[in-house]
Amino acid sequence: MRCRDRFASLLAAALLAAVAGPALAAEECVAASIDEVGRCGRRGAAATAGLHDRETPRPAPPPGLDPDLLATQLLGDFAVGELHPVAGGDGEWVLVARQAAVVAVDANAYALREQGPEPSVARVALLGWREGAGEGALPTVRILAETADPTEGTAAAAVADGAGAVVPCVDPEAGGELDSAGGYPDIAGEFRWRRLSPQHRVLAASVRRSEGYAGGGGGFHGEVLLEPRDGRLVPVACYARSRFQMFGGEWNEDGTRQHPESRAAWEMRVLPGGEWPRLRLHPVTADTPAAALRWDPARGHYVRD
Repeated sequence: MRCRDRFASLLAAALLAAVAGPALAAEECVAASIDEVGRCGRRGAAATAGLHDRETPRPAPPPGLDPDLLATQLLGDFAVGELHPVAGGDGEWVLVARQAAVVAVDANAYALREQGPEPSVARVALLGWREGAGEGALPTVRILAETADPTEGTAAAAVADGAGAVVPCVDPEAGGELDSAGGYPDIAGEFRWRRLSPQHRVLAASVRRSEGYAGGGGGFHGEVLLEPRDGRLVPVACYARSRFQMFGGEWNEDGTRQHPESRAAWEMRVLPGGEWPRLRLHPVTADTPAAALRWDPARGHYVRD
């Protein structure tokens, strides 16, 4: 397991253990920065878990969908794959493919292993799976659209690789259109269809990043909206969905340390009207700003309103 994945799992476990009320309950204290986190004290410790920090088991893929075989066929080289169902769809799955190496298990057996200590995503494909039409007919798998990475062409990827951002990532807590909240280098594995208008249905892909601090850490989740166009997944919007941060605070007399927490979470709402309607990032935690996105026809994607 990679370090980021291990930290994300530990962070999710800590959040689940801390939650005392409903996942969307308002919290009492949100600090906008590490400089302000001291005012939270210990009040917000068990108020609200981030919307995307709960890890749920993925359902098993249908018979005939072998993720490693599909990934190897897609890349034309040895690869390992992850399959994620698309919520709200009709048999669609997302395949995340990473390059792999063949290693010997023993004299008669071999296995695939991801290349490098931090294997990167090589391809992401939207698949359509259908059962056979008649008795004995084999199921079919079709590649509907693909991309190198869900964040390609957005500000979420620009922080990591230095490339120029095309689609800004909107963070309601930060000013400026191109704020990317530090980037989102990891695929969170949650995909769902969102209907923006009768003309446009987009694939919402959740992405994330983890940070480690002295005495604490943080988890940040965002979402990229991708529209299938001519076999490609084209990003049209990017925005923050939730964050959770825990900081190393003051030391107690018994030698233990306080750990102030800061949370924020938003729900993306589609406002009626137009082929590309306005989007609203509605806060579901207290003392959290909202934000709106509007379609920019000249740029061909959403920007902060």
